[in-house]
Amino acid sequence: MRILFVLYFLLIYFQGAGIAFDEYAKRSNVTDDMVLIPGGKFKMGCNQFGPRHGGPEHVVHLDAFMIDKYEVSNKRFEQIDKDHELRRSVLSYCDDCPVTKISWYEAVDFCYLTGKTLPTEAQWERAAGGNDGCAFPWGNDFDPKANQAWGGLKLRDNTKPVGSFPPNENGIYDMAGNVWEWVSDWYASGYH
Repeated sequence: MRILFVLYFLLIYFQGAGIAFDEYAKRSNVTDDMVLIPGGKFKMGCNQFGPRHGGPEHVVHLDAFMIDKYEVSNKRFEQIDKDHELRRSVLSYCDDCPVTKISWYEAVDFCYLTGKTLPTEAQWERAAGGNDGCAFPWGNDFDPKANQAWGGLKLRDNTKPVGSFPPNENGIYDMAGNVWEWVSDWYASGYH
């Protein structure tokens, strides 16, 4: 199985409790392609799949934050790093496909140069799954017909253009599939 590391920044800008989208927009370079995720407590992690897959479930409090509605496309990334076009993945080659074959450091640099940051793991999980600690963005039950995920990578499989899968309850697209995502945290087994 070939893993595509991606810059799915879901770029974040400014954090603060209880601030409305309009207030963020007045103070920053927030665009219509961003969503305000309200602050508050949510269940992070999942006991259903064991400690190696996000467990144990625990309550986390987050301040409100802004996050992009879409994955970062090749075209968008190459507005900052023009050399990336020479190393586009054959599995994610179109302009509107999500950018792949970039390091965590390149993701961080892109965010910095666009005035944003990578989300933390907690922010990404809250944006992906909502407040209720669901195992999947659409609920707790696996639905093979949900067409939300892209898996079973085969040599000829390609990614889909950003925004190809339906949005979740927060209005964010492709949160349960297409490519893997970078977050700002480092992974450590057993840490939560």
